[in-house]
Amino acid sequence: MAKPSIGLLCDLPEHSGIGKYGKYLQRLLQDGFDMEIVYFNYEERSLDAVRGKERRTLANTPRLPLLDNKPWFWQRVKAHIPRYDLKHVISQNLSFLVHGNGNALVTCHDIAPLFSPSNPWERWGRRRLYSGLRRAQLILADSESTRWDLMQAFHIPPERMQVVPLGVDRTIFRPLDKKDCRKKLDIPLEAKVILNVAIDKWRKNVGGLIRAAASLIKEIPEVILILAGTPSPRTRELVRTMGLGDKFRAVKPPSEDELVTLYNTADVFAFPSFYEGFGLPVLEAMACGTPVVATNRTSVPEVVGEAGILINPEDTSELAKEIKRVLTDKPLSETLSARGLARSSEFTWEKTAEATGEAYQSVLGTRN
Repeated sequence: MAKPSIGLLCDLPEHSGIGKYGKYLQRLLQDGFDMEIVYFNYEERSLDAVRGKERRTLANTPRLPLLDNKPWFWQRVKAHIPRYDLKHVISQNLSFLVHGNGNALVTCHDIAPLFSPSNPWERWGRRRLYSGLRRAQLILADSESTRWDLMQAFHIPPERMQVVPLGVDRTIFRPLDKKDCRKKLDIPLEAKVILNVAIDKWRKNVGGLIRAAASLIKEIPEVILILAGTPSPRTRELVRTMGLGDKFRAVKPPSEDELVTLYNTADVFAFPSFYEGFGLPVLEAMACGTPVVATNRTSVPEVVGEAGILINPEDTSELAKEIKRVLTDKPLSETLSARGLARSSEFTWEKTAEATGEAYQSVLGTRN
């Protein structure tokens, strides 16, 4: 008997959080399903079908002088999506592709743009992209927080949603020797390293962390703040005005191996976001044994549990105070490290894949 065919529709590359999610689903579910990732490759303006290391191009589109943006690109190539027994849209951004005449399941990681400061035009555009959420037979949400947001924003009945948390690969994200990691990055052994991994958008609260770090440096001159991500011009200006100088280091979005080195270089992982749909970097940091100080908002408390220190992201002084505690209290740091390692072991890609596979069978059984 032929295995049911599953098309994983993805708009981001493998090294991204959503791309990583698709990669693990394909790898762990391929024994029970005929799995293929359909990658909307905006950088190359192509639609690609990916099976492990094998890749074939389904469509190419020329770059246009006008309307050359992601949504328009998606519209131009969508007709070339192959037919599958079930389409799993693994990013809410592509949920508009869901229609009422076929098997479709959507993973919603977050609907952050609807809860972030934005203009009415942007919110209207996002609602258009998310329009297929109401048409999906089942929605997988990364967290209870995201499920609640979907209920509030789109009035989707709870029985049409299922919470399936993400996982972490502990063969990759694991404790390493801090001295070796710092040597690789040319970080002094005596430095007190604060790490943040984030796309520099409003909801990540990078500015709040910079202000907290600037106040800490007055008390602990050895402090260095590392941002794994590309800082915006506004952030660079804030770093300049706060006088951080070489106490602030920005590194380009790293590979997984580079990211593991960064986590193991840090004395504390700070994640003071205003809004998250899950918070995968927090989970990765805990798996590396890095103590966590994180936001008490949205989904992050579901991930951290009792394993880290939760703070009000709007209170810069509280953020600085708790980071200082971790940097100066060795027993506390060791306790948080041990708790993080234990907590992270509860989140595995195998659990994610198993629950997702059961969801596939549920939808296929309903429609077939």
